[in-house]
Amino acid sequence: MQTVMTQLFGLPPEKVAVIMIHLAKAKEREPKILALHQATHSSFEIFAVEDGHPTACGLEKGKVRTAGEVGCLLSHVEVARQALARGLEAVIVLEDDCEAGPDCKVINLYGWLNSVLTFFKSFSWPGSQDLILLGTGGTYDLVPLTQFFKGTRRFNCTHAYLMRRPMMQRVVDTYEMIKKRGQMVPIDGLLGLILQAEKKFAIAPIRDDMFFKQDRSLPSYVLGKGDTLRTD
Repeated sequence: MQTVMTQLFGLPPEKVAVIMIHLAKAKEREPKILALHQATHSSFEIFAVEDGHPTACGLEKGKVRTAGEVGCLLSHVEVARQALARGLEAVIVLEDDCEAGPDCKVINLYGWLNSVLTFFKSFSWPGSQDLILLGTGGTYDLVPLTQFFKGTRRFNCTHAYLMRRPMMQRVVDTYEMIKKRGQMVPIDGLLGLILQAEKKFAIAPIRDDMFFKQDRSLPSYVLGKGDTLRTD
């Protein structure tokens, strides 16, 4: 998948990366990472993460974001922050509960992304070229564009997406803004806030599981039980 980015964006190999976010305690997910590596013939940089702390939600009054949700958000923000520090121009971010979809072949992914970039060159449309979703758990506020992809401003799950440098910076900046309020949002909510603020859409596959899908049979570390607000 590194080659896909270098060829599509005309970037040297040292300017791209495929990063796998892996919750350190989730040992049962390690075989999933290996299976995805074999399915994509791609090497991943493993970004090991821990849980966060329950925090007030910035989108729904009275709701508490679980330790798992906060830890997930922080891991994606840190991936963006470190990618900026390294001078990376494009990254594919994967989560450790991600598995290959029916069309998950590098040649298919290349063709699909190439058609997305061609669409942007051919039409004036308020889409973001800096955030391209490679799999979701559902899309809302969507606009069907072609038989292969659609536009969306709200979506569930962030198990697979491509992010370019301008979006990395927006992720970090938006996180710092809500952090100052003592609030948190899930990472898919954070990306949705960015898209809505800029009045742009993210491109997503016409079928949510076309390239990558979330394995919902695995134990969830996001749906915490009995989480309460931290007061220290």
